[in-house]
Amino acid sequence: MQVKLEIYVIKHWGMIRPLKKWQLRLISLISQIRVTFCFVCEEDQTGHILGYVEAEVYESLYSDAGLNILGLAVFPSAQGRGIGRQLMERVEDLAKSKHYAFIRLNSASHRKEAHIFYEHIGYEGNKTQKRFLKIMN
Repeated sequence: MQVKLEIYVIKHWGMIRPLKKWQLRLISLISQIRVTFCFVCEEDQTGHILGYVEAEVYESLYSDAGLNILGLAVFPSAQGRGIGRQLMERVEDLAKSKHYAFIRLNSASHRKEAHIFYEHIGYEGNKTQKRFLKIMN
């Protein structure tokens, strides 16, 4: 089996011939600058940060664009006050306004309380998988 990458020439932003949807997506992925959004919750009186959520645009050849939650954290002393929910609602509002197809996130299997939180705000655990990592020295 041979894997090959086909690149179609684009000159002056005009295409030589019409491209298929996956070809356009490939060109978009190759040339794309990653877009990251971060929402921060601050305490009104002190300006101290109570929590944040960070998300990036997630695109691949096999799916429509969505958002990937990179991190959600609320200081322990501020938990239980709805801050995590408000932060996730901001990401959801962003996704709706930008017409993203989904929001996804990963959560370690031992983070049971986080899983309950995500399910409580409408997220479904739809996958069980292992992550593989190779350190490049």
